[in-house]
Amino acid sequence: MGDAYWKDALRKIPDLPVKGRLVYWYLRFLKQNGRTEELNSWLKSYYRYIPGSYYTRVIREEFQEEISSFPLPSNPTWNKDNLFEYLSLTAGIPELSEKILGKDLDFATQAAAFKLNMRIDGAHSKIRENATLQSAKEYLEVGEMAYALSLVQKYKVQQGIGENEKEEILAALGEQTGTPYLTVFYTRSLMKKEKLSDDVILLPSKLAARIYPRPHRGLVASVSQNIGIEEDIVYAIMRQESFFKENATSISNARGLMQIMGPTGKEIAKRMNLDSYSLFDPEVSIEMGARFLRYLVASNGNNLQWASIAYNGGPGNLRKWKRNHYRGDFNHFLEELPVKEPRDYCRIVSSNYYNYQNLRRYKNL
Repeated sequence: MGDAYWKDALRKIPDLPVKGRLVYWYLRFLKQNGRTEELNSWLKSYYRYIPGSYYTRVIREEFQEEISSFPLPSNPTWNKDNLFEYLSLTAGIPELSEKILGKDLDFATQAAAFKLNMRIDGAHSKIRENATLQSAKEYLEVGEMAYALSLVQKYKVQQGIGENEKEEILAALGEQTGTPYLTVFYTRSLMKKEKLSDDVILLPSKLAARIYPRPHRGLVASVSQNIGIEEDIVYAIMRQESFFKENATSISNARGLMQIMGPTGKEIAKRMNLDSYSLFDPEVSIEMGARFLRYLVASNGNNLQWASIAYNGGPGNLRKWKRNHYRGDFNHFLEELPVKEPRDYCRIVSSNYYNYQNLRRYKNL
């Protein structure tokens, strides 16, 4: 592929996480072709174009030798250029980004993010003031999601509101009823329409928490500590598996928050001495998922990327794919995986994990 191809693609794709894959391979292209000056320029600025991408940390790791030769901006919060250069050199990794941890970075946040946050806040009063929406809330509280959604649709038609306002109401209903699935799903939908990245470093704290919630936090913290796995890893998987929908069932019949398959559940239940259980029970699902994750992480060199592929595609398939496609370069391996789902799953789970880490370290949430 020639230079014109790369530049055309870089111009057409918006500055969102999806662009990360393209930028990463373009940087490899520049390095392989000895275009050091262009490469260095990109290495000091790439974060601006791919905030929230899995590839931010991949680039930081792969081009560590080049990046380590660049001085960090002395005042990264002076302006956007300084901040994005700093983030490009640290990939936002908390341990490398002490100068901006706990600092007010609102100056780099898009205005649309603040406006969306305010609109969802405003939707709470609409719910309190309308009988139809109050009924929808009551049905949600007893688990009747389908009927609750039909009532919100009825309100939309009655009031003549647009789809965006309806989604803002659904996001707020999720918060009022302890249904994080609704809040995450519809907030994320609204952010996509606004072309907002889900990088929590660059989002208002409340909006970041809306798309990266921590439901059942006491339970997850306790199970994670007892089993010996990071809480943020459990949430990274849970978010991708079920979007926090407790009664989620996949086409392959995986169930619950952590989407445990029946045979896997039976095997783990034996080790837990469980005779009777439901995979839809949050306590059961979270503990089984955490135990399975701990096993996969430990058996894959404590590497979340490998473990996530095994969680999605199965440990046996991972062994087969590694045998047939892995030649020492993990990101080449991702491109050559014969199945798209685990390829995407790995990137998304890794990004989720980084965002949960950053939510904790940058926002204290």
